[in-house]
Amino acid sequence: MMGENHRRRTKCIRVKVFEEELRILEDQCERFSMSKSEFLRNCILFGGVYRPERLEKDEIKKLIYELNRIGNNINQIAYNANSKKSTDREDMLALTHEFNEFRALYKEFAYETKSSK
Repeated sequence: MMGENHRRRTKCIRVKVFEEELRILEDQCERFSMSKSEFLRNCILFGGVYRPERLEKDEIKKLIYELNRIGNNINQIAYNANSKKSTDREDMLALTHEFNEFRALYKEFAYETKSSK
């Protein structure tokens, strides 16, 4: 946020919890490498804490492959557009198809990451 460097948090709250609730809070803070204050602020501001877990090598390779494929298609379309001063409808449809495939892959990946927590 703008001007956050000069702001200080001055308000303090006190919350009573059961022993089990404290253990859960501490476990979550450790899992996300956050202090209790940082964790609770994230829950208040964002409705939860979403930090992606470490990705599997195969998942990273698959995402990079898809991104490279889309990048290659974009480069081909840009080359064609610059040389012909126009872009074919087929080129744009192909790019849209590639992009939609990537979005589906990303949604699948994001869902798996979120549900594994």
